[in-house]
Amino acid sequence: MSAPEVRIHSGVGINGNNWNNVVAFDDTTRNTVLTADTNNAGVYFITLVPNDYYNVNTSAGDVVTALCMVFNGGSWTYEAKDVDATGAACQDFIIPLFGIGMNEIFAVNSVYPNPTSGAISLELMSKKAGVAGINVVNILGQSVMSFERAVEAGVNTLNADLNVANGTYFVEVTVDGAKSVKRVVVNH
Repeated sequence: MSAPEVRIHSGVGINGNNWNNVVAFDDTTRNTVLTADTNNAGVYFITLVPNDYYNVNTSAGDVVTALCMVFNGGSWTYEAKDVDATGAACQDFIIPLFGIGMNEIFAVNSVYPNPTSGAISLELMSKKAGVAGINVVNILGQSVMSFERAVEAGVNTLNADLNVANGTYFVEVTVDGAKSVKRVVVNH
């Protein structure tokens, strides 16, 4: 017996505005059929690159800020949506990407591992290439180390070794005058 068909009706958030560049579930120019996982009954997946799949105009400064989607069984007869906080009304699936919005230059998605023994990775999204200034501040507000790393437009992973004493620190990342702060615990 084969798995039932599941299709995706989807679009993207561009610069903070959802449901742009929609690809209908019956679009014949792009793959909208999810693949059934042969090892896990009821599990489906689709692999896509948002900028390419949704024809995002990155040269005009458009940045994908969310994935918007509804799943169905090949027609609108069987539609799968998320439910709201009350468990009643159907909602579209909206998955924010990095929290970067229309007026933001960049956003730090995560700092890991946290806690760390010293080595950290900062994952950030930047709208343009530039230099990220990283300042590590202790709980007294004193800068204990700082450095710079080049960033490209898109997703960046910056690695660093925090050569500091055990404790709680704030990693301040500044790109083109905009700042994002993440807390990290160091435990050697």
